Amino acid sequence: MSVAALVAVTALHFAPATATAATAGTELLPNANFSKGTSGWSTTSSNQTLRVINTSSGKVAHLKVKKSGNAVLNDVPNSVTGVAKGTSYKVTAKVRTTIPKAAGVKGKVSVRELVAKSAVKTTQKSFTLSNKNWRTVSFTVTATRSGSSLDVRTTATKLHKSKNLQVKSVSVKTVASTTGSDSSDSATCSTRSLPKGTAFGTSISPGTYGTHQKAVDHVDGVFGTTVDTIRVFDGGMVFPWSHSRTKMIAGRDLIMSFRPMPQDVLAGKYDKEFKTWFQQAPKNVTIYWSYIHEPEPLIDQGKFTAAQYRKAWQRIDAIADSVCRSNMYPTLILTGWTASSGSKRDWRDYYPGSKVIEVMAFDPYNGVHEPDRDYYATPESLFGSVRAVAKEAGKPWAIAETGSRVIPSDQSPKGEKRAKWLTSLAKYSRDNGAVFVTYFHSTRDGEWRLLDKPSADAWKAAILSSP
Repeated sequence: MSVAALVAVTALHFAPATATAATAGTELLPNANFSKGTSGWSTTSSNQTLRVINTSSGKVAHLKVKKSGNAVLNDVPNSVTGVAKGTSYKVTAKVRTTIPKAAGVKGKVSVRELVAKSAVKTTQKSFTLSNKNWRTVSFTVTATRSGSSLDVRTTATKLHKSKNLQVKSVSVKTVASTTGSDSSDSATCSTRSLPKGTAFGTSISPGTYGTHQKAVDHVDGVFGTTVDTIRVFDGGMVFPWSHSRTKMIAGRDLIMSFRPMPQDVLAGKYDKEFKTWFQQAPKNVTIYWSYIHEPEPLIDQGKFTAAQYRKAWQRIDAIADSVCRSNMYPTLILTGWTASSGSKRDWRDYYPGSKVIEVMAFDPYNGVHEPDRDYYATPESLFGSVRAVAKEAGKPWAIAETGSRVIPSDQSPKGEKRAKWLTSLAKYSRDNGAVFVTYFHSTRDGEWRLLDKPSADAWKAAILSSP
């Protein structure tokens, strides 16, 4: 791999790791869990204090400030050095505060890529600690320069002198690659398991905000944290991983859909592109991919038949199986209405088979065609029917889109009732084993965005509860 040496500070000397010794998954920080006290760690100013204490969770780094300001846990000297361009690293920190009162503790985990002490790239992920629970902050960083080093920092920003930041561990590990190869993953397509827990996230809307980067920055800003699970739409053939968008959404789990016409898929027009897409997909995130989400209206309009849709699904999945990525799950996404008895539809018309689909997802909304609706539907009335369909299919269920306008009576303060509704949706989803729930944060066909503070805070809490 690409790490030339591992160096620790203090009289304890750690033997440097050669590039060949640092295989994928190797821990690159010599004192990642503080078993050797503060060795290899320091703060960045005399206003900050650092000590390692014993807790019921084991040894933890305990940071405070003498006067309110930043508290920074910094690896000194940089342990990850001599990296090669293109090498990727998984960065993980476990953080908490024992004094979350008032506004909690905000901070970030950051990695600066340095060349001759000058930063050429900074990658970071923010966190907010609103209770005493441990929070795992994780992301992937890819080196842009050969011979550079990585400066790893965990920071509590504007920490009040009465509060603290505790860090249980900081880890940097190599990952095999951010893109795939022609070979299959070790797990077979028939035996791979889904991630545990319910992941919460949002859609991004480059059409509303101009670019993918602005759309991503917008949702991170609204919720005050990195949204680790995002819903991405492609109106035609899926974007290649060489597209500039890939860097903007790097390190996030994805619910992706694309919609080339079944007639073209069945003619083999995209076979080569699909194989390349599956081969080059990132391995360090979870990807739920879907072919033509909500196909029902297009079939009703005569754009293609249900049989063509099912066969096109099967063709694409056969290509996916030939590559067999263990982190990619074929996901059927239907309208919430289809699961309702009033729709007179049969979900089986769109179902390409149990050997193809691994997750059944739906798009149920509160009052999607009733802009004047003045109530928020209960979680059971909204999600119960889609759960039932997924159970009938023998598949786990998920929500690819959901949302509600602020109802007319929810104005004092605006969004307070919606916030309680969102909290109830999240609890229902967790309690009933949803794989993921992504909110439709968009203005398409209505104002669904969570721009009022109560709603944004409620969905932020759901996002932060993700595993």
